[in-house]
Amino acid sequence: MNVLITDDSSIGRQYIQKTLMLSGVASENIFHARNGKEALAILDEKKIKIIFLDINMPVMSGEAVVDILQERGMLSELTVVITSSLANEQKKMALSQKGVGFFLKKPFPPEELKAIFEKASGI
Repeated sequence: MNVLITDDSSIGRQYIQKTLMLSGVASENIFHARNGKEALAILDEKKIKIIFLDINMPVMSGEAVVDILQERGMLSELTVVITSSLANEQKKMALSQKGVGFFLKKPFPPEELKAIFEKASGI
């Protein structure tokens, strides 16, 4: 199962990758993007099952990525996990209505990420 980690913070991407690897995901199945534009390019090339997506990023925000995925009809095939320090309930509700299934508020413990990953992947 391929997983995409999209975050402008390299430390954030490494943290999520380490937790996913401890959860049994092989490193060759984990892809990284620094912004939404890079994420969309990877999504066009690879069959991604789960995307961990930060909201606030340069070039293209996570919210813009969700809008494009919705326009392309990809949200039914892809599980989106929002990873953000934002606690805005209205934004969360709007993203949920678009098809986002999971939210992790930064900073989050690895156990919480692992639990979300297991739910999202059906493990």
